[in-house]
Amino acid sequence: MSSPTLTPAAQYLRTSTQQQPYSIETQKEAIADYAYRKGLVITRTYVDEGRSGLTLAARRGFTSLLHDLVDGAPDIHAVLVHDISRWGRFQDIDESAHYEFICKTLGAPVHYCAEPFANDHAISTFILKSLKRSIAAEYSRELSVKCFNGQRHLAELGFHVGSMAGYGLRRMAVSADGCRTQLLQAGEYKSLTSDHIVLVPGPQKEVDVVKMIFAMASDKESTYRGIASELNGRGIPYKPGRHWRDYAIESIVKNKKYAGSNIWNQHTGKLGSPQRPTPSEQWVTVANAFTALVDTEAFNRAQRVRPNGRRWTIDQVRETAEQLQNGLGTLPRNGPTLITLRRRLAELPYFRSRRGTTLDPKGGAGSTRKDLVILRNKIFDRLHQLFPTKLSEFHLPRKSRPILRLDNGTIVSVLVCGRVLRKTGIMRWMLQPVRAESTFVTLICLNAPDRIRYFLVPRINRPPSCCCISTNHSLFRTGIGLNDLAQFYEATKAF
Repeated sequence: MSSPTLTPAAQYLRTSTQQQPYSIETQKEAIADYAYRKGLVITRTYVDEGRSGLTLAARRGFTSLLHDLVDGAPDIHAVLVHDISRWGRFQDIDESAHYEFICKTLGAPVHYCAEPFANDHAISTFILKSLKRSIAAEYSRELSVKCFNGQRHLAELGFHVGSMAGYGLRRMAVSADGCRTQLLQAGEYKSLTSDHIVLVPGPQKEVDVVKMIFAMASDKESTYRGIASELNGRGIPYKPGRHWRDYAIESIVKNKKYAGSNIWNQHTGKLGSPQRPTPSEQWVTVANAFTALVDTEAFNRAQRVRPNGRRWTIDQVRETAEQLQNGLGTLPRNGPTLITLRRRLAELPYFRSRRGTTLDPKGGAGSTRKDLVILRNKIFDRLHQLFPTKLSEFHLPRKSRPILRLDNGTIVSVLVCGRVLRKTGIMRWMLQPVRAESTFVTLICLNAPDRIRYFLVPRINRPPSCCCISTNHSLFRTGIGLNDLAQFYEATKAF
C-alpha cells in the first residue's frame, strides 16, 4: 500500500521584539502539528525575528515569500502561519487581505494554524478573519497610545526618553529610589524595567570639546562649517574614524540638552509612519533636568552662529563635480562639500575624491549604494535557496541590516564591497564594516567586473569606518576564499 502524497508548504514565522526568545519555537511546534494533521510537509521557512508587523518595511522574510511565489516556486502549495497577528498588524486590514489574496491566486492559500476557523469560503470564515484583522490592528493602536502616554509622563518628570545620548553625554540608569545604578554604553539597555534614564556628562575630553564649540559659536562671524574645519584642523575626531561636519556642529549648538533641558516629542512617527516634525507647542520641555555642560547664557550666545550661508550655484557644483570625476583636482577647501555634491547632483555616482579614487563608472551593479544593497539582497536570496533549512535571519536591536544565523549557532555578517578604480588603473574595493557586527564571522563579497568573489573571515578586529582594500589585504589571510556560495555552509564549520 503506497503512502499518501504530502502537499509541500512554506511556513512564515514572526516576532515583534528580540525579547521573545521562545516565540519562534512555539510557532514552529504549532505549525508542525497542524501540518501533520492536514497532510502537509514544510519545505521552506521564512522568518522575521524582531520585526514589526505594521508594515512590510524591513520584513525580508515576508517579502521573500511573496517574491518566491511570484517567481513560481514549485515547492510551495500552501503558506502556514501561526495566527493572523503573526501575518501582520496592518492598520488597513484590506492590506492584510490583499497579501493573502496574492498567495491564494498564486496557488498557495494561507492557513492560520492556531485560529478557530477553517480555511474555507464560508461566510463565517470571512467574518472572523475581518474581525481578527481588526483586533490585531487595534491592539497596535492601543499599545501605541499607551507607550506614547508613558513616555510623555517620563519626559515630564525629566527623564531621558530615546536612544543615543549625543556627543559629550552618556546615559545613566537610575533606580526607582533615585540611585544611579549603571552607566549604559551605546546599544545597551537598562537591566530593570523599573529603572529610568538620565543624561550625565561624558568623558572630560568630549565635554571640553563641547564647551569649545559653544565658545567658538558665540563669535558672530563663525559658521558651522568653519567650526568643523577648525576642529578637524586641530586633529580632534568627532567619532572614531569620522571627521566633524557642519550638521554635527549644528546638532550640538541647537540642542538645549547641553544646557540641561530635557526636550521630547520634537518628531513623531507612530504606527510605522515616516518621521515628521511636530509643532513646538506639543513639545515636552523640562528645564534643569540634567547636568548642564554649558550655562544658559553661553547657549544663548551660541545661537548667533551663522548657517553656512553661502549657497552654491548649480554651475559651481557641476564644475567641481566634473573636475573631481575627471581627476583634474581635489575638493577645494572653500568649495562645496561632498555632501553638497551628492545632494544637489543626485544622478552622479558616489565617489571619494580625497583619496584619489572614484567608483568604477562602468561598474554596473556596484556603482551606487542602492545597487550594492540590491546585490546584497540577491546574495541573501541565493543563500536561502541553497540552504533553506540551515540558516535564518535576525536583526540586532534597532538595526535594519539582516544578519544570518546558522543552525549550528554560527552568526554571519554579510558585507558587499563596491569596486574602486584608482587613477593608476588598479582595482580596489571599498570595505565599510559595521562595528556592531565586527565580532561575527563575516562573508565579504567583492563585486569584481567578471564575477563576485567571496571570502569568509572569522572577524574584523578594530574595524575602520571605511578603507580601500585589495585581495592581498591581511584580512583575507585569516579567512577562506570561496569559489561559489554553495561552499558557504561547509566553510563556516572551520570557525
